[in-house]
Amino acid sequence: MDSTRSKLNIQSFISTWLFITFIALLCLWCCDRTSAAPISGTMNDPSKPSQEQINQVDTEYCFKWMENYKVKKPGQAVNFTDMIAKIQYRAGLNVTGKLDYETKKLFVLPRCGVSEREDENQTVGSLESRRRVKRYNKQGTEWQKRDLTYRFLTPTEDLPVDVQRDILRKMIKKWADVSTLTVREETDPSVPNDDVEILISFVSGYHFDPYPFDGPGGTLAHAYYPHHNRGLSGDAHFDDDERFTTGTPDGINLDWVAIHEFGHSMGLGHSNVRESIMYPWYKGFFPNIELTEDDILGIQDIYGKPPTTSPPTTTSPPTTTTAPTTTETTTTKATTTESTTTTEATTTTTSPTTTEVTTTTSPTTTEATTTTSPTTTEVRTTTSPTTTESTTTTSPTTTEETTTNPPITTEATTTKETTISATKPTTQTVTEKPTTPDIRPVLDLCKVTKFDAFMMGTDGRTYVFSGEYFWSLSPRLEIDEGPIKIISKWKELQTPINSVYTNRNRRTVFFKGSLYWKYYGFILEEGPRDITHFGLPPSLSDPDAAFVWGGNDKTYFFKGNNYWRYNEFKKTPDDNYPRSISVWGLPHQMDSAITWKGNDRTYFFRNSKYWRLDDGKLKIDSGYPRSIGPAWMRCIEI
Repeated sequence: MDSTRSKLNIQSFISTWLFITFIALLCLWCCDRTSAAPISGTMNDPSKPSQEQINQVDTEYCFKWMENYKVKKPGQAVNFTDMIAKIQYRAGLNVTGKLDYETKKLFVLPRCGVSEREDENQTVGSLESRRRVKRYNKQGTEWQKRDLTYRFLTPTEDLPVDVQRDILRKMIKKWADVSTLTVREETDPSVPNDDVEILISFVSGYHFDPYPFDGPGGTLAHAYYPHHNRGLSGDAHFDDDERFTTGTPDGINLDWVAIHEFGHSMGLGHSNVRESIMYPWYKGFFPNIELTEDDILGIQDIYGKPPTTSPPTTTSPPTTTTAPTTTETTTTKATTTESTTTTEATTTTTSPTTTEVTTTTSPTTTEATTTTSPTTTEVRTTTSPTTTESTTTTSPTTTEETTTNPPITTEATTTKETTISATKPTTQTVTEKPTTPDIRPVLDLCKVTKFDAFMMGTDGRTYVFSGEYFWSLSPRLEIDEGPIKIISKWKELQTPINSVYTNRNRRTVFFKGSLYWKYYGFILEEGPRDITHFGLPPSLSDPDAAFVWGGNDKTYFFKGNNYWRYNEFKKTPDDNYPRSISVWGLPHQMDSAITWKGNDRTYFFRNSKYWRLDDGKLKIDSGYPRSIGPAWMRCIEI
């Protein structure tokens, strides 16, 4: 009996011990699982890493990151400062080559898994190569067809499937809406996956492609470029170890990740414009995601604009200028020949008590003045010394499509002539000259004959500097503000300035004499300092012009009859410079230069004239120089 009880006690003890051990192991397992989750209130928003995470970034950490994202090859000997400068450049940060706080954040922020280019020369060419490089980045391949299909293969458990499907549909459609592409979900199970262009999956770890995911954080997703339009081309993979959400900053916003990855699926690479959808680092949740101008220009560069709608963003000037209280009902025949420098337009008078002036899309194509006589109305349209080489007939009432070109002439073979018609119910009357605008302040931009500098701002406006004042022009080249004292905005500057430009890092750099000032918006970051601290030689004091050329996104300085190409990474002019300005086909001592967004043209200014350079051909367009005032400020020449 005692032995039996003893056995029962032993069994009871063992059972109790096993139970306690099980409970302890269960607690340890739960604690371990809990510790892997974000601490409440600290990292719910992955776009805001903790101080502890940022502080762990050191040289070794950076090198591992660089290898992971193909910035360097494993074992490759590289200059750490140069590599940091490249990453800063690609991130749109101030390029210093130093591992500062903002740069460290890049190494811990979640981001897209599409690797960076290993060779910087693949994205930035030389002047002589004449390669067009934009802030957006075309990968180089595209879909040969324009009607694309996608299939949603495997969803995540983080959101309802119908919510995921709706997000994916909306985000991929945004790219199609601003291009010639169409996209639709393929739901017919009889259609094989090989016949669907874009396959979408939520997967984790190794998932049968060359780029396994790395668990929570780090890489969020990756997508394949169109490449040869077969196999993995266009497919988008999302890391299912992430916690995807929508409509909240808590977790990873699926909307942003999806629209970004679909940009890759269409053929776009990463952009260093921080506002761009194609910026590679995760920026957190923000409602109502839309493509930016940078994204739209990129997709349209590959596939063109949509056939029936205009893009949401435009930088073109008004296509018509109408005199007060006017309508147009006349038809005009225009003739232009190579040997003449003026063109006359005949008019008919049909509409009662109305007058209209219809001008070309480019106000500098023709400079119109009107004259009156007792019985006739004549329009004289002055053209450039090299006029169009064809004779055309157009209707004055034809509407010109708005483009992203600035207000300058293009090599079109048609010319819309200026016409004026006027009658009263019973007798023909003299047509009055358009009313002259009210007298402006003493500092009338239209009366300025010497401009110190022009600058394309990061806000899409053109800034014009003369003496102590500046004016801002809207993207449609209408005067927004001015005259305004320069030092009321850039308080530390000395005026008048010699030149100014905005670099790829969205910093504005002013030059005067041997000094420079660098601003972020209106906040001074550097200066005044001697230009030798900027890496420029003393011979470049008082530079005539400074600009980032659209042909290769390199920075150029002009002075006298020479020009220098400047390396923003190394902070020094490139080797074998300066060179003669004659390669540009320009006169000496230019006042300023800017590259206009969206039309592959650069504009050079001197006194009251400007020249237009075709970036691709490296050649000044025919018919230049032209007057600055009518084109850039809508000034009326009397």
